[in-house]
Amino acid sequence: MLSINAAATVWRMERWAEPFMADRLEEALEAALTGGDWAAVLFEWPPFELEPDLGGAPLAGRDLTAIDLTSAALDFADLSEPTKGGTPHGYRAQRLRALQTTVLSCDLTRIDLTAADLTDGIWTGNLTDPAACDAAVTTGMQDSHPATTRHATSPRHSEALPALARERDITRGRWADPAQAANLEDVIRAARRGDDWTDVRYPAGDGNYTDLQGAPLTGRDLRGVDLTGAELDHADLSGADLTGARLSKVTTVGADFTGATITDTMAH
Repeated sequence: MLSINAAATVWRMERWAEPFMADRLEEALEAALTGGDWAAVLFEWPPFELEPDLGGAPLAGRDLTAIDLTSAALDFADLSEPTKGGTPHGYRAQRLRALQTTVLSCDLTRIDLTAADLTDGIWTGNLTDPAACDAAVTTGMQDSHPATTRHATSPRHSEALPALARERDITRGRWADPAQAANLEDVIRAARRGDDWTDVRYPAGDGNYTDLQGAPLTGRDLRGVDLTGAELDHADLSGADLTGARLSKVTTVGADFTGATITDTMAH
């Protein structure tokens, strides 16, 4: 996952756009507001494996006053407050209970966290005013380093789709580096043997074990390879033979599978 984070934002956003998932989100928030088990609402649907995942949730403008989202994963969610008539209004999250919650790369523009309990949470890379947490309980809070409008770690939801083209060009272009190209060959060999290819990728992936974004795999023989968990966003897999490949939990935003053979591929 590169620093632009367009694909990482988009796939999280898009799942909530599906009517079924939009309904589950409403049910989960209602449960959280009334003291119910909001995570169980999502976990009733095991094919989605969402508990307690609210990553990418479209919560802009929602009133989350006194809601209990303890232990939630809110990465890449939009919790901003849009301007109304050109005038910004503080986003209502007073008395929010977000203990042990992970909030990474979120848009928290104009959020009001007065009396919110953020105990033992992990908040970093979020687009917000650095003073937003001043009136909140932050005991044990980790990495509370907000981003700024100039140095956001991911695009706003409204900017994510347009950012994909730039991200695609960057991710694909880097494989022209001979060191990256050689590392990709090592990764494929390891994946074909069933070895841990993530250890092979780590040194060349800027500390990211699973980053294969933009990889040039057109026409490649990838039969039976195990690329479980790979970030294949923007990768060129056109004409590749993926027969019997293991592609569980991969991300493929913007990837090209034109003419690829995917018979018996495991992608659950």
